[in-house]
Amino acid sequence: MTVTDGVRAFVDGAGLVRTSQLGAYIWLPALVSAAIVALGLWAAFAYADQLGDWLVASLPSWLDFLSAILVPLLYLLAVLVGTWLFGFVAIILSSPFHGNLSAALEPHLDRVPAHPAATRPLHLEALAALLREIRKLRYQLPRLIGVLLATFIPVLNVVSPVLWLLFGAWMLAVQFADLPAENRQEDFSATLELLRQNRGAALGFGLCVTPLLAIPIVNFVVVPLAVAGGTVLWHRMRRAT
Repeated sequence: MTVTDGVRAFVDGAGLVRTSQLGAYIWLPALVSAAIVALGLWAAFAYADQLGDWLVASLPSWLDFLSAILVPLLYLLAVLVGTWLFGFVAIILSSPFHGNLSAALEPHLDRVPAHPAATRPLHLEALAALLREIRKLRYQLPRLIGVLLATFIPVLNVVSPVLWLLFGAWMLAVQFADLPAENRQEDFSATLELLRQNRGAALGFGLCVTPLLAIPIVNFVVVPLAVAGGTVLWHRMRRAT
C-alpha cells in the first residue's frame, strides 16, 4: 500500500464518521480532548506570558522595537506547540473511548462484520487500555529521544523539521491503527509488523492527522476522525497482506 492509500483511508474514515450517526461515541472523546487541550493552552500561555516579560526586560533599550515582533511570535509558538503537544496527550488520555468508537464503526465498513462487544467489565477494559498505552509509550519514548537529540546535532539538525514531521506521522499511525487490533486483544507487535509492511500507507495517514492536530479548534474534532481513519486503514492493510 502507498502513501495515497493512507490518505484515502483517512478521508474515507472522516466520511464514515459523518454518516454513521454515532454521536455519543464521537463527541465524548472530542470533548475530553478539548478539555485537555484547553487546560494545556492555559498553562502554555501562562509560561509564555512570564517568558515574554523576561524577554522584554532583557532587551537593551536600542532593541526595544523587537518586542513588538518577538512577543507575538512567542505566543504563536505557544499556540502551535501547545496544541500539538497537548493534543497528543489528549489522544493518550482519552484512549479508553477510542476503542469503543472503533468497534462501533466497524459494521459500517464494507465486508466487515460487527465486532463482538467486549465481555470484560468496564474497569478491566479501562485498565487494559491503559496498559496498552504504556506499551506504546515504551515504543515511542526512545524514538522521541532520538529525534530530540538529532535536533541538537550539527548537520542533522538541518533536517530535524522533516524528522519531527515523519516521527509524528508514524506515531499517530501507530496510535490509531492499533485500535481494531486492541479490540481483538491482538499483540501490539502484530500492529507494528503490519504497519512496517505498509509503511507508505501508514505515513500517508499520519501526515494527514499531524498538521490537523496543530490547528486550534480543528484538533478538538480530528481525534474521532483519526480513530475512524485508523480503523479503515487497519482493515485495508489486513486485506492487502
